[in-house]
Amino acid sequence: MKKFKFFALAFAALSFAACSDDVIDGKGGNTGTGGDATPAYLTISFTANGGNSSRSTADDANNYGDQDGSAEDSGHHNTGNTDERKIEEVLVVITPSPTNTEGENVSFAQLYNVGLSAADEDGDGTFIIQNASNGTYANAAPIELTTGNYNVLVVANPVSSLTSGIVGLGQGIHDSNDVENLYTTILSHSYDLAEDADAYQDFAAGQRDAENGGKEPMTIMMANKGYNEDGEAYTINLKPENTPEAPAVAYIDIERVYSKITYRTVKENNVYEVDVNVGRVQAETVDAAININESQEETAQYEYRELNVAKDLDGKLVYVRLDIPEGESEPVFKGAYAKTSEKQTVTIPEEKGGGTQTLNVYTLLTPSTSENPREGYYHVASVDDPLASLTYQATTTAPSEKWYVKLEGYALTNLSNSVYYVRHTTAENGLPVEFGELNGTNYLYTPYWKEKNSVSLTDDDAAASAIENADDWFYNTLAQVSEESKSLSINDDNFVVNGATARYYKPFATLVDEDNQIVTAELTPPSEDVPQHGQAVDGIGQRMAYCFENSTDRDHQIHGLSTGISFVARIYTKDENNQLQSLDGPLYRYSNHLFRSLEAIYDSFKSTLSDKFKELLTKEQSGETITREMLEQLKNDTNGKEDISLYEGGLCYYYTTEIKHYDNGDNAALGNMEFAIMRNNIYSLAVTDINMIGDPFVDPTPNIPDEYPDNKTALNVEVKILPWIVRYNDIEF
Repeated sequence: MKKFKFFALAFAALSFAACSDDVIDGKGGNTGTGGDATPAYLTISFTANGGNSSRSTADDANNYGDQDGSAEDSGHHNTGNTDERKIEEVLVVITPSPTNTEGENVSFAQLYNVGLSAADEDGDGTFIIQNASNGTYANAAPIELTTGNYNVLVVANPVSSLTSGIVGLGQGIHDSNDVENLYTTILSHSYDLAEDADAYQDFAAGQRDAENGGKEPMTIMMANKGYNEDGEAYTINLKPENTPEAPAVAYIDIERVYSKITYRTVKENNVYEVDVNVGRVQAETVDAAININESQEETAQYEYRELNVAKDLDGKLVYVRLDIPEGESEPVFKGAYAKTSEKQTVTIPEEKGGGTQTLNVYTLLTPSTSENPREGYYHVASVDDPLASLTYQATTTAPSEKWYVKLEGYALTNLSNSVYYVRHTTAENGLPVEFGELNGTNYLYTPYWKEKNSVSLTDDDAAASAIENADDWFYNTLAQVSEESKSLSINDDNFVVNGATARYYKPFATLVDEDNQIVTAELTPPSEDVPQHGQAVDGIGQRMAYCFENSTDRDHQIHGLSTGISFVARIYTKDENNQLQSLDGPLYRYSNHLFRSLEAIYDSFKSTLSDKFKELLTKEQSGETITREMLEQLKNDTNGKEDISLYEGGLCYYYTTEIKHYDNGDNAALGNMEFAIMRNNIYSLAVTDINMIGDPFVDPTPNIPDEYPDNKTALNVEVKILPWIVRYNDIEF
């Protein structure tokens, strides 16, 4: 049996001048190949470049994703920070290709340390710089193999689940079956953190346990992008003429397995001015001619009525008749009407100006529990209480005021808890394939693809809270973030829920800059403009989190499945000295309008409010504090009709629909891979404007893949670390 020599691997980055000083052992062992196999050599070289892509977080006219380049590459690249370019260990796995017809072929798996330049006693571990300008490194001697076709996989900074069967650095796997199994694991399996929440939190924060205790920056796992220069999954053919002096060269692109989400500040101190109408509003009404005998078999008799404008459960406009019986003070529901083109002349009451007017005739509708019922009907939850399903439309009469919101922190939602070691895409038949590039018609194929795309898209089942298995697929599910937003409080930079540190919401004070330093000062707008296509970028913002890729088919790009982000903000007014002051007293939202008291709501909607509401009003007037629990009970008692939300602690929330990967430019239609997270991409988010007070809490309901004889041969493999691709997301609320 001839001795096999396994040589060191070296890696570098664009503008990457230094690596670890550790020296690769360079000593291997029997690869498990029987017989007197002819050695061959493998040299692996990395050029670490760095590139990220930024994309928008909502599919509406106020949110703008990156439309440069393609879903594969935005054209904006970033080198990443030192830790993101650092290579500490490299795993090389080589197996005979299934197309091989040769005899005894070598299976090879080896774990290497990485150093600048060093040699063992016979020079086998020497590293040399191939290209000083871009920092490309390669070992001096190729790896010995035999003639034939070989598949090559390279994983930089492999996780322990891949190296657990290897004794240590400079060591290999000595059984060909084990090598084949490791190759299959890298090619087809996923790295899973689903059952280790603490490990995921460390990963998201970009840290790991340090040998001497505490935490230190983690390294970024990288793996084959997959295609060689001929556009095929990476296979190399070794011929007899590939000697150690003239080895075959295998150019392998590797890309970061992870993704990164960053935040760019565009308003100083994250403060936004908003125009707010707070106070009494007036229900929108119309003057109508109605047939008061319409429900009876009598001659039509038209009279004047003032009808309230409302919408049914389908959002269709209806007009509500509320009559006050003689001797009574409370109105009685008499039905919902539809406007017609017919006109009648009716007498106008004196309190409305008197005289006569020719008005449009409104006809009585019949309630129905069917969606989009036929003409003459309107959609309600119960025909026994149709009024409970109607939402009144209101016209604001309160003057506009200048208020302010300051973004205090964020919570990322639907972060995948697993990732394939190498990228997967969908083929024309929709089935997954290893590697592949996005072409506008296919998808990135991610773990739980089938399960996510099997979620029912009916109104009831599409709610995030109804996606029963979401917490099997994600950390920070939308439902979990929504629940935390209902009880979050902020004390200075401390985010607290029921006395404990919040799990999902993080203050901006935890953002990390490119030097992995916590950002402690108030953020100010960056000076860099968004670059043109093809330009390198530096102004990507501060890091929120590292994450795994996440994608679905086009129809399942919805709140409860796509990765998104929620911002929490504090509401301010200004005092007489023009200084921001925290909101004093309660703030309510009802019928999409803001009120500072229940009394203001009553002044606006008194004729439509229940006795249960009046009981709460009496409590407020006596000085009792109104709580969310009281308002929730009111909502239940009125079958959802009186849905009043309370802003607690002067906080409000903004939730984007999803993070955009590639904006198709059509805000009315979803595109393939429009809302997704893809490996080796940076999603740089910025809130460009806010024009309204946010929600009292996050609503979890969403809106909507050679035959050669045995001879001594040699193979050189060159691996290029692909750049981070940057995708810019400009968000407007």
